[in-house]
Amino acid sequence: MTSTHEMPPGVPSRPASVRDKCWQRQFVAEHGLFPQPWFVAVVGDRAGSVDLGDLLVARPGSYILKPRFGSNGVAVVRVVSDGTRLSTASDCPDTALFLDEYPADPGRHGRDVVAAVATQRHRFVDRATAGLPEWAMGLSILEGEIRQDRAGGALFEPRIVAQRTDDRFITIGAIGKRVDTPIGAVVARDFRELSLEESLAMFLAPRVPAADLGASVRLAQELVLSAGDRAVAAVAPLMAEHGIRVHQFGVDGRLCWNPAANGVEFWFLEFQFGIGRIDVSPPPEYRSPADLRARFGPESG
Repeated sequence: MTSTHEMPPGVPSRPASVRDKCWQRQFVAEHGLFPQPWFVAVVGDRAGSVDLGDLLVARPGSYILKPRFGSNGVAVVRVVSDGTRLSTASDCPDTALFLDEYPADPGRHGRDVVAAVATQRHRFVDRATAGLPEWAMGLSILEGEIRQDRAGGALFEPRIVAQRTDDRFITIGAIGKRVDTPIGAVVARDFRELSLEESLAMFLAPRVPAADLGASVRLAQELVLSAGDRAVAAVAPLMAEHGIRVHQFGVDGRLCWNPAANGVEFWFLEFQFGIGRIDVSPPPEYRSPADLRARFGPESG
């Protein structure tokens, strides 16, 4: 995986919704905002004109197949292709149960299971939990799995928080999500929020000398928050253009380690338009959604 790649087929040039994860990735690629994995839009069990199973068999590697809208980690599946067989796994209990109980045909080498994940979500998705509307059930995104640079067995995924202030947005800070699940697909109840400084210290401690830890944490904080500033500059006009009126949005990413540069990278996961709450001590300028609605009016889109 690299931060640049040929734009895959099947991604719309204009979004039906800025919450479309596939379109978000296209937007990030076009603006050169963050490193991110290869990706392709999936409709039903096809990626463009190609059968999803054929595509995966032709590209050995580890992938994440997930809904393009909603989710909260529900219906997120890792698919590993060895060039012949496809194997699947999920952190989401309901999705994992579906994978275990699906009457797979051994002769299909996992293709039937992958197709079922993409086309039969109505059998295992709780729409209230996933936030997945009926019309979007068969729309997916397939992406290369972002490498798992763990520390203490956990992944660390910062969420940068941008907030409305008068007539513009500013980056007010970030939190760090510690993800202990083996697959690394964040199910809403299976991560722990930390301060950004704490999460960076935990991620960096096994990778830098103890004497350099404080300076390395400060440098990584600057990198993460500067990523937020770049996102604000690009995303705020986009929201206005598409009639999205929210008072906060988040940029979710994953911490990775670049040994060549001997430093932290922030890999893009998705934009979150509207943030329900922050459980850890929030940044000093943070205001609750209720406070922001009282000041700036209702949200829409």
